Amino acid sequence: MENYTTLFWQAYLINFLFWSSLTQGAIIFVASLDIMTAKTMHQYARISRRFWLFLPITVAAFLGLALGGYQSLFPWVGNPQPKLSFYLNMPFFVLRGAIGLAVLAVLSFVFLKKTKVTVVGREKPKGASPWAVTLVIVFMLIYYYLSVDLVLSLSKGWWSTLFQGYYSFSAFFLGAAGLYIAGYFHHEEIGQEDRKKLSLLLFGFGPFWFYLLWAQYVVMWYGDLPELAEVIKARFSAHQLPWFVVTWMVLGFVFAIPFIILLPKKTKIVRWVPLVASISIAVGFMLEKYMLIVPSFTPAAIGIGWPHLWVSIGYALVFALSYWASGFFPKWES
Repeated sequence: MENYTTLFWQAYLINFLFWSSLTQGAIIFVASLDIMTAKTMHQYARISRRFWLFLPITVAAFLGLALGGYQSLFPWVGNPQPKLSFYLNMPFFVLRGAIGLAVLAVLSFVFLKKTKVTVVGREKPKGASPWAVTLVIVFMLIYYYLSVDLVLSLSKGWWSTLFQGYYSFSAFFLGAAGLYIAGYFHHEEIGQEDRKKLSLLLFGFGPFWFYLLWAQYVVMWYGDLPELAEVIKARFSAHQLPWFVVTWMVLGFVFAIPFIILLPKKTKIVRWVPLVASISIAVGFMLEKYMLIVPSFTPAAIGIGWPHLWVSIGYALVFALSYWASGFFPKWES
């Protein structure tokens, strides 16, 4: 029973990280378009509004995770580290996580409500919305400490000043891929030029994501930090065969497959090719969350069971229902 309980909460955390990153990342991607006063891809902003309803759900999901799964997930609860006790304690952990996610949900709503969506043919906006700028800054701050709380804190001695940026960009990348997938089913709203521009961005995001991942190892190597290298070794070393395979699958799905199939110029304007790339990216990031979390508990073997399947199906259904239900909301335009 205890084993299934542990597997359940691991699956819960993996799916929480994936679906919260997908929904928030999609809205942050649209906010970045506003900041750049982009003249294209504004129809994707309309689609991103259907992602928003899942954000309040993430607040409740986090509370369930923090209050129900803390004994199974967070080793610092039962074995507190004196030097970090001021930060890694349950009241502060629950408070900063719930408030941070709630603030992001509110700011995302205000941004999507206050910022009018530019349609094709309208003049280029004169400047960025202050709500977009505020949202992106707050997103970077909150995802900075969430990556520490929900990933780094699972392994004693695992610290990094680069992982937080990697984690935030991963959400941004996943959100862009999620927008393309959603836009595929609203193809009557999305023009060919918009699809092409988003495909180009997905093609370019892959190498940058790989760079951010590689940069963490490089720092450990030239800084001679063997204690941190153990974290990488547990996931990349050929001697750790289960995780070695999973990690290279992540690299294949997130970077290699999208890069190869989007490399030819013509494939970026064929609707189904970027769709395949986007699905590959989404699958890769689900495996990436799994690769980040589970080795902290079972470094010598892959821990997987029925709870992973059922929890994943449950999260997917909740997201699908929230996406569907958002279509019944009143129009967002002011």
